[in-house]
Amino acid sequence: MKFKDKILIGCLILASTSPTYATEATFSDVPPDHSNYPVIEYLHREEIFNGYDDGTFQLNKEINRAELMTIMAREKNLELDANLYNNCFPDVTNQWFAASVCYAKEQGWINGYESGLFGPADSVTEQQALKIILNPLFKEAIENQTEEELIQYNKFYVTVDNIQIDPSKWYAPYTAFANAKNILDLGSSTNAMTLSNNISREKTATFLMKAKLVAENGWTKYSQLLRDVEFSKKDINIFTQNRPVCHRINENEAVTFINKYLSANYGENVEVQSYEGEICLETNGDLLFSIAVPDKEDETISTNHLIRFNQAGEVKQEDFIECGEGEGHYYLMNEYLADGEGAQEYDFGTHERQNFVLLSCDHLRSDDRIYFNSHNIDNVDANSFEVLGDWYSKDKNHVYYQNRKTDEIDVDSFKRLNENYSMDKNSAYYVDFQNSWHPIKEADPTTFKVLNDKYAQDKNHTYVWYHIIFPEPDQASFEVFDYHIARDKDNVYIFDTIPENIDVDMESFEYLDGRFYKDEKNIYYGNRGVIEGTDLDSFEILYDEEYDFPTDFSKDKDHLYYNNERIKSHPLDQDTVEPSSGVSLIDANGDECDIERDQNDALICTAI
Repeated sequence: MKFKDKILIGCLILASTSPTYATEATFSDVPPDHSNYPVIEYLHREEIFNGYDDGTFQLNKEINRAELMTIMAREKNLELDANLYNNCFPDVTNQWFAASVCYAKEQGWINGYESGLFGPADSVTEQQALKIILNPLFKEAIENQTEEELIQYNKFYVTVDNIQIDPSKWYAPYTAFANAKNILDLGSSTNAMTLSNNISREKTATFLMKAKLVAENGWTKYSQLLRDVEFSKKDINIFTQNRPVCHRINENEAVTFINKYLSANYGENVEVQSYEGEICLETNGDLLFSIAVPDKEDETISTNHLIRFNQAGEVKQEDFIECGEGEGHYYLMNEYLADGEGAQEYDFGTHERQNFVLLSCDHLRSDDRIYFNSHNIDNVDANSFEVLGDWYSKDKNHVYYQNRKTDEIDVDSFKRLNENYSMDKNSAYYVDFQNSWHPIKEADPTTFKVLNDKYAQDKNHTYVWYHIIFPEPDQASFEVFDYHIARDKDNVYIFDTIPENIDVDMESFEYLDGRFYKDEKNIYYGNRGVIEGTDLDSFEILYDEEYDFPTDFSKDKDHLYYNNERIKSHPLDQDTVEPSSGVSLIDANGDECDIERDQNDALICTAI
């Protein structure tokens, strides 16, 4: 396949295939479903990490300095002459580990204690382990770090006592380098490095695996995606329940990885222009992602190809259909229709999968049968069947929503208005969250119009869902906002109700966002009413930055609020606070708290 110089990486999808991996565990205490099984298996196959005579690995056992130096000698594949490398410390003479230790001392990888001893039987702390692991692999790069880099990459590393790492400490160059290369995968005060703790065999293996892969492959940073690709080449099982492994990766990582992979396999100077989504590794070792290729003639973008790269360097191109963002991203791939949660095989019985016709993101035809997602639509007339949009469809006899039909609708005059509302010549209809049809019997089809997914009007009435709003609002001034807040010239409406005990000045009414609105005197939250004591000039809603979505948190210059209540106390920096989840907040220092109530029923945010 010939690639253009630039490609756009789109949302990726996966397909499940029969696994080819052996799953017999090397060590009895590290079964294939253990999270670090691939790591231990990899280092064992590389003849770097051994187990014990009883067949165990002993993940939690502490490692000593002699053992770790011997492991690093194996990693460097050193064949050392014991007659040359011995007697380098008073306590390192001609023991089994002497050659490894003495060679490392000669190379400047290690030092002894101030007493002059090496301490071969001493346990290794985390910062000592970093030095011993990183020096043989990156000594020159570590020594060439600038003072700015030492400060930058130690900025968010703290000890368990919440003390920031001093760049002048002997271990600072190693923590900074490990941070820059993502070898430790830390970076906030809530995930502190326990620098002085003794390191276990399992954690040593994880540090070493990451450092080794970065050094051998020249990666800018370690990533689990790159790790899984390398492991799959070595026939190491990284899968649980024989399902593909997908990685949501940031743009820089995607660009670096895809360019490297394409050029390595095809010798093409392919530049990734942009990317969104995931990269998936199938159980047979194939990599899967979709691309949009600029047309050679007019430079328009074609987005109808799914590209699979397998480990043999072969490329397979398949047609697919991309669906609405956030709606599941369904694609056609051979016998699978897959979504963002994983591959989903349809039950087609004896029908041939080669006869698939994808009619929409959700509707599929196979011979004379029609499916909505994985559900067969019963008694449908396949020859007259057509998709109308969203989840609506019809044949010559019935109208369907998802896979449910209704007998009340006139098929010929039926119109879909939006996801919830529709109409025919006789009436209007609303489909609720349980996919049930509700005729709006009072509706006038000739003047019926949709305002949003919950509100509609005709010349006589205003509706929420399929109910008439009482008391009826003034139609001329009626206006709908997000979060089911509406107004007319006289009142605020929450769904179909005028909130009790909320006296809003409608002359100065202003909708803000989410559930928040205001007048010249107060800020209000939904049907709960006034947020007492807010400073109107400095008030702001706190947003979920990832989705640019208003949350239930807000603040002004003095206080934080949740729903319509002031948070009495919290440990966070007021200026930089932002939502962390539905009931949590975080600030720029990484401090986090959860919303709770104290013994007086006051709202507080307690540190996590």
